[in-house]
Amino acid sequence: MTIGDILIQTNQASLDTMLPLTAVQTSADIERYYKEGYSVGLTANEFAKKYPRLPISRIYAAHNMLAPLYYCELDSTTVPIVLSLNIYGDKRLAMNGELDEKFQQRVLDTAEKISSGSIPFIRSYLFSLEDSLRVSVLSKYIELSNPGEDLYVLFFDLHRTSDFGFSSLSENGLQKVFAGKSQKQKQDTEKKLSSLPDVVTIYRGEGSKSTPYEKSFSWTTSYKAACFFACRIPSLENSRIITAHVSKCDIIEYFPNDEEKEVLVPPAAVKDRKVDTLYGINALTDEIQAFYPLYQRYRSRISTLYDAYGRANDEEHDAEPLRVFDKSKYDASSKNINGFIRHLPAGQKASERAILIAESYGYELKSDETYVTPFVRRQWLKKKTEE
Repeated sequence: MTIGDILIQTNQASLDTMLPLTAVQTSADIERYYKEGYSVGLTANEFAKKYPRLPISRIYAAHNMLAPLYYCELDSTTVPIVLSLNIYGDKRLAMNGELDEKFQQRVLDTAEKISSGSIPFIRSYLFSLEDSLRVSVLSKYIELSNPGEDLYVLFFDLHRTSDFGFSSLSENGLQKVFAGKSQKQKQDTEKKLSSLPDVVTIYRGEGSKSTPYEKSFSWTTSYKAACFFACRIPSLENSRIITAHVSKCDIIEYFPNDEEKEVLVPPAAVKDRKVDTLYGINALTDEIQAFYPLYQRYRSRISTLYDAYGRANDEEHDAEPLRVFDKSKYDASSKNINGFIRHLPAGQKASERAILIAESYGYELKSDETYVTPFVRRQWLKKKTEE
C-alpha cells in the first residue's frame, strides 16, 4: 500500500456508505466491518449503555479507517446532519474533560441548531466535515435547497477548500447551483471570462483514482496546474493529462487569479479531447523482469567496482552512523490527544475551517491562535527490564 492509497482510502467516506451501528451486534461484527474499512470499537448495545441519550438508530460509522463514530440525522429536510462524536474505537476524545452527560446534550443541541436552517450555522457545520463527507452532504443540501445567491456562494467556498469527493455531485445539482447566480455574480463571471478567446484550450490532470474526465466539471487553463494534479498523490499506477477545447460561452465559472486557473465546464461541452499518459512504476514491470537476470549475473562485479571506486568517495562524508531502532525493546501504544487551542508563530493565522470548528465547540479564537482537532498519536515505549 502506498501513501497515495492511504490518502484515497481515508477520503472516501460518503452518505451512501455510512454504516448504522445497529448492524454491529457482536465482536465478530466489529472484526468483519473492520476488514471492510469501518473503524468500529463498540457494539450497538455497548454504545447504548454508555451514551443512553443518543438514539442508537442515529449512530453511524463512516467508510474511513481513521474516522470517528457519527451522530446522524440523514432524513433531515434541511440538510443531512453528520456530527463527529470524537469516538475512536471504544474511546471518546473528550473536549477539556467534558463529561458524558454534557457531551450528549451538546450533540443534541448542535443537531437542533443545524436543523433550524440557519445559513451561517449550516456553513460552519459543513466546513467542520472532512473533505469527501463534506461534499457528499453538500450534494444532498443542494438537492434540498432552492437556487439562490447564498447557495452559489456556499458551493464555491466549499468547492475551493475541498480536494476529494466531487464525484458525488450530480450535473443536475450543479446546474441548480449555477441557476441561482445573481445578476452581479453573472457580471463578475463575464468580466473574468473577457480575457479568454472564443475557443479556450483547457487541461485536466488525473491520477489513477481521480474522477474520470468524462464526468468531471473541473478543468484548468494552465498545463502546469494539470501536471500538478496528475502527480500530486503518490501512486505506482499511470496518471494522465487531458487536453481539450471548450467554447467560452459554455464555461460556467473561471478563477484566473488562483494558481490553479480553474474553469468549470459541463462535461458535454468539452471537445477534441486528447489523452497523454504519464507512466507509473508499475508500467516498468516487464522491463524490470527482463533486466533482473542481467543484474544478477553482474551483481558481484558491481560490488567489486563499488569497493574499488565508490566506497572511498562515501568515506569523505562525515555523517553520523545510522542509529538502528530495535523494536523488540519497545511496546507500541496509542495515546488519545484531546482537541486544544494552540498559539501560532508571529504572522500566521488560523484557517477558516479551524475557526469554524472552534466556534462549533463554543471557543472564540484570538488572532494568534488556532484549534487542533483531537487525534490519536502512535508512540513507542521502552519495555521495563526485569531485575
